[in-house]
Amino acid sequence: MTSSAQTSAQFFSFLFFLIFIGFILFISSIRVVRGSKYSEGSVMNRPIFYLIYSIIFSLASLPDFLSLVLIPFDIVAGYLVGKRYGGDVSFFIKNGYLYYKGSIFIYVLWLSFFILRILIEIFYPNNFYAIFIVNNLLLFSTGLLLGEARHIIAMANKIRK
Repeated sequence: MTSSAQTSAQFFSFLFFLIFIGFILFISSIRVVRGSKYSEGSVMNRPIFYLIYSIIFSLASLPDFLSLVLIPFDIVAGYLVGKRYGGDVSFFIKNGYLYYKGSIFIYVLWLSFFILRILIEIFYPNNFYAIFIVNNLLLFSTGLLLGEARHIIAMANKIRK
């Protein structure tokens, strides 16, 4: 494979990746704004997916000891804050089913760090400090989403009783 063909293949692979992630984020954004049918699985699936993705993204870019140590710290700190302050959640009944809306602020915060992380990867791939800082912010905000999800489940259990 020639160098230009290889570069072209890498570009299209990256473009496909961006389109795929964009599609997932678009669907997720619609659910945050309009609300989702409540089930514990539906509440936890998105944050767990984001958690796995954030960890893989962080380890792939900075597989050093400090990053390994800070990953659980960032996630747990975000989780505790999200569980405590994830109160911008609302519930409503639609067609006899319980629906919920999570905090738009927490989701937009996570989405902002995620987009910033992708932009750094594209425009400043060798900037260790920027990658390190944004990775930690992304992991913290992922912890916020997880904590908020636990808060949603706790609130739903109170509503159901």
